[in-house]
Amino acid sequence: MSVNITKTGGSAPKEQTINVTVAPQDGADAPTLPATSNLILIAGVAAVVAWGVTQIVKAGVRGFTKSKKKTEDPWWLSMALRLTSCVVGGCAGLALFSPLEMSGAVEWGVAVGAGGGALATVIVAAIKSRIRGAGNAKKS
Repeated sequence: MSVNITKTGGSAPKEQTINVTVAPQDGADAPTLPATSNLILIAGVAAVVAWGVTQIVKAGVRGFTKSKKKTEDPWWLSMALRLTSCVVGGCAGLALFSPLEMSGAVEWGVAVGAGGGALATVIVAAIKSRIRGAGNAKKS
């Protein structure tokens, strides 16, 4: 592979050719994409674990704050609970991907787990919104 570099500035542009040799990587060094079924399974398990731990943390933290409802929570508490869900999901994903002993398992585990934790937050919010909507429709 050759790369042409043109230096600008000075009296005249100079062109210089650099030869770069790229050696093929082993299959062991190249990051591999896990099976889609593994990704979905681990994201789902991480989402459930993140939701459960977040509920436990939320119950413990609400004992120290004056708020009894979600609408009364300070902004920093809502942010901390959502961040807790992503961190716990990342840890769960890491724990589930680590035994696979493949290249990039740590990165895949954290990424898929944190995504599962964020997904748990979104799913719970959507379900609560539907339940509230159904409850308000029955009152009318």
